[in-house]
Amino acid sequence: MLSLKQGQTLSLACVATKQDNTPQSLDGFTVKARLRLKDTAAAVVRYQVGSGLVITDSAAGEFRIDMNTAGLALGTYEFDIRYSNGVRTEYSPTEIISITTGELQ
Repeated sequence: MLSLKQGQTLSLACVATKQDNTPQSLDGFTVKARLRLKDTAAAVVRYQVGSGLVITDSAAGEFRIDMNTAGLALGTYEFDIRYSNGVRTEYSPTEIISITTGELQ
């Protein structure tokens, strides 16, 4: 579980991988991510290219998600990433993120 202070911004550097853990080229793929309250289906925040998600090296499967927690309520969230090319869809493991209160250091 990742714990963030409310108001903190986190940049996640990510690499899409195949089942054999080698990088998956993102050429022809759409990458989307969502943050939702734990045990719910509705997204609180959606990330896609142009909205918090940046492809940094498509051939190497590299991208970045910039997550700002300023507008999020305190609580526990689930975070997923989805890659799709219209034929094949892959999902990341679900990550748990806790938004807490407190002073930023």
